[in-house]
Amino acid sequence: MAASKTHTLTTLGLGLAIGAGSTLGVQYLVNRENNDSYEDGRAKGLAILPPLIGDLLSRFSDTTSSISTAEKPVVLYRDPVSLEADMDKDWVHHEHNPDGSSALSLNESGLDVYGQEGSLTLASLLQLVCDYCVDTGNDMFFNQLYGKMDPAAVAGELVSLFMNTNQFTYESSPVFAMMESEVLKSTTSLLGWKWPDCDGQMAAGGSLANMTAIHIARHHMFPKTREGGNAAFPSTAVCYVSEEAHYSFLKMVGVVGLGRSNLIKIKSVGKGQMCAKDLVAQIAKTKASGGTPFFVGCTAGSTVKGTFDKFDEIADICKKFNLWMHVDGAWGGPALFSERPEMKELIKGVSRADSVTLNPHKMLGTPLTTTVFMTRHKGLLLKTNSANAGYLFDKRKNGAAFDKGDGSFMCGRKCDAVKVWSMWKFRGRKGLAARVDRNADNLRLLAKKIRQHDHFMLACDPWPFNVNFLYLPKRVRAMMEEAGIATDGSEANIVFPDHIAEALSTVAIDLKLRLQEKGLALLPYQPLVGQKAQVFRVILAGAKDDWGEAEIDELMDNLVEYGDEL
Repeated sequence: MAASKTHTLTTLGLGLAIGAGSTLGVQYLVNRENNDSYEDGRAKGLAILPPLIGDLLSRFSDTTSSISTAEKPVVLYRDPVSLEADMDKDWVHHEHNPDGSSALSLNESGLDVYGQEGSLTLASLLQLVCDYCVDTGNDMFFNQLYGKMDPAAVAGELVSLFMNTNQFTYESSPVFAMMESEVLKSTTSLLGWKWPDCDGQMAAGGSLANMTAIHIARHHMFPKTREGGNAAFPSTAVCYVSEEAHYSFLKMVGVVGLGRSNLIKIKSVGKGQMCAKDLVAQIAKTKASGGTPFFVGCTAGSTVKGTFDKFDEIADICKKFNLWMHVDGAWGGPALFSERPEMKELIKGVSRADSVTLNPHKMLGTPLTTTVFMTRHKGLLLKTNSANAGYLFDKRKNGAAFDKGDGSFMCGRKCDAVKVWSMWKFRGRKGLAARVDRNADNLRLLAKKIRQHDHFMLACDPWPFNVNFLYLPKRVRAMMEEAGIATDGSEANIVFPDHIAEALSTVAIDLKLRLQEKGLALLPYQPLVGQKAQVFRVILAGAKDDWGEAEIDELMDNLVEYGDEL
């Protein structure tokens, strides 16, 4: 486990969250009601909050301690029918449910007719909902690229939640508007850009940030498209991404009207990096057919392999052909925080990009969703998106210089910057860098243990933040030996015969389901590019500061216990 200093920081951070939760969540809401007493306020629903917030903070406290999955499972798995039945077990005959309806049903009359008791009943129902939710803060949750929340970031989220305001103008959210500028100043500085000579905004997720990149690139390179749409392109517009790139690019070219057939997937080479030679060839092919190349989407930490493209190579090509270069660093972007030479080598050339996506809710541990979009082109967001809604945006208003809302294609924006600000303020850049470096160290140890264990096999050369591997039960090990396939990692990028790929896939699927149903782990499987076999992937998302060798051993032991007879 991590050193005691880490536990101290975690405790301090949890204290922040508990303090914010108890003070803001209960006392502030009660006091702001125009009631003579707390008892009057309870009838309006405030009695829901104290027991619920107390329960939520207790659950959150559990995620910051070293509780095994035997004591606290990742999920109390139920199939949909069983889940509804279990939730209804006590509710169907509850005194506040006279018509015997399902716990999840919505009715004509609400629980408020029962006054304070109705409030407490809703609180207990919401606690029941939590019982059956996936515990994404569990050390054995690897299913998606998010996880255990940083307590300091949770404290910021609580402030944003209870202030309940909108981040479009300074007058509606003065402190939050200034925080957003500070967060953007600090994140763009990681790229070596100087604020405010660049631009950016908090976005509602990495997919929308990637779409924003395509959207503003189109306007920057072909300004007439703002009024004339894609018909104003000189010819069919074409974008390029690696075959390892996130699927959001495919969706977003459709959303902006470019058409999916005009997103060209570039071959990957080596450890999954975009092939510069193929990119040049595809650009030439587009030009020869009369198309208009304009956008290249690179990846800093792909979802499956964890690939980092060679950014300097791609930047040289983009400069030569006058193309917009975007880097999707939603997953691997936090490498920017690290001072380690090997991390700096990973992100070399990222600063040459026209735009960058970063998702602090993934590796760094802010609550969902927290996305930073950055572009080196000052004022371009406003030029692209401005609609000059007079009832909102007016330069004569106080603090109008901080009004970033008109630079977004959205109207309402949640005050997400406070989550990053709170975490960064508490941890400092060095603390966040330590989190990134610790994850890389632990995954390096996992890869080492996989190489040394004859029940496991690396599926590809690991990147710092992703380890893809196969579990090999007895019968599959025999099949490998018969086929002459080395399982010790001495052969890279093995393409399995179909019958072995099918067997490996069956094992991965069945073993995942076993661990899920036992509540021992949520572990994703997926095929690698060019492979048919389903492989497991381990990533360390969120504030897993106490995650280490003991958790590695627990995961591998459970895979062996439930997988060897498959």
